[in-house]
Amino acid sequence: MRRPLKILMSINSNPFAVKVVITVIAFAAVSCFIVMLELTRHFREVMTSLNIPKEIIDSSIAVFSQQLVITTVILTIIGVNGALLVAYFVTKPIRDLAEASKKIAQGDLSARVTTWGHDELAKLGQTFNQMADSIEKFTAEREALVKELMRNEQTRQELLKKVITAQEDERIRISRELHDETGQSLTSLIIGLKLLEDEINDPKQVQAISELRNLASTTLKEVHRLAVELRPTVLDDIGLIPAIERFNQTYARNYNIDIDFHVQQKNKERLSGEVETALYRIVQEGLTNIVKYAKAKNVSVLLDIRDTCVKLIVEDDGVGFDVEKVGYAEDRHLGIAGMKERTLLLNGSFTIESSPGQGTTIYVCIPLQRSGINEIANQAPPCG
Repeated sequence: MRRPLKILMSINSNPFAVKVVITVIAFAAVSCFIVMLELTRHFREVMTSLNIPKEIIDSSIAVFSQQLVITTVILTIIGVNGALLVAYFVTKPIRDLAEASKKIAQGDLSARVTTWGHDELAKLGQTFNQMADSIEKFTAEREALVKELMRNEQTRQELLKKVITAQEDERIRISRELHDETGQSLTSLIIGLKLLEDEINDPKQVQAISELRNLASTTLKEVHRLAVELRPTVLDDIGLIPAIERFNQTYARNYNIDIDFHVQQKNKERLSGEVETALYRIVQEGLTNIVKYAKAKNVSVLLDIRDTCVKLIVEDDGVGFDVEKVGYAEDRHLGIAGMKERTLLLNGSFTIESSPGQGTTIYVCIPLQRSGINEIANQAPPCG
């Protein structure tokens, strides 16, 4: 009993099968009705030709019609069952294909169809299975490639982070050597030249020594400037905000631009060393690019330090540029790439907006996690 019910339910869900069954039933009913009429007519003609009384003819026709109706019903039932079976087996491969396609669309790439025989539907099923095999193989290869790319990217980021850390350590070392050793040596040289200048009476020699002392003084100032640019001691001693303020003042004075620096800070705790260094270098690179390329007169730097993230915005009113057309070999692109890499290494987001004649704006957001002092958070809230 379950098998016919299953067939009926399956056919009922298939519009094509329903149409086939209805057509067969209608055809069988009409055919049987026509046959019954013809047989009744011939039977009446034969009985009449034999001069059989009308009452007997009518009675015989009634019995004959009743038997014919029963036979017709039986034949119709047999025909309908046959049509059901035919419709079921004809449409089953199509239903299987539809079900397998649905499973693959939902992500089940192991779905396949069972094929019978060598007809067109069987060939279609075989082609479908081959396509599913190709999709499953391609997906597996793609997933393996994605995993490999992710591992390579993670390795690249780890190596880049080590390179940047080593670079900062080397900057600190060179800055200290310039300040402590080279600076002290130049200071001693300047003092010695001054003493020598005071002891010599020859005007020409005094002038020559004075010029050497002035050159040494200029060199000492340049050494101090380089030491500060390599690694400002104020960044390590006091923190990010004073370091940016001092850097902005120096740049504004040296390059005759107006730099407006705003700070919003809810928590007075210092950021981690990595975050402070990254933000300072981004400001440094941003202002360097502005001086080199932007021809700007006004610059705005906004530092917004929150509990969960720190945001930095650097905006200028310079000539701007087409972000999409900056060549990879250009110094400007290398500077932008460096700022972006520093941001991404801290799980942050970096965006630059610019267009010719409209100035440039840099947006940086780095997630934070507070634990006494801020530390970089692998699971920190995303920037928004």
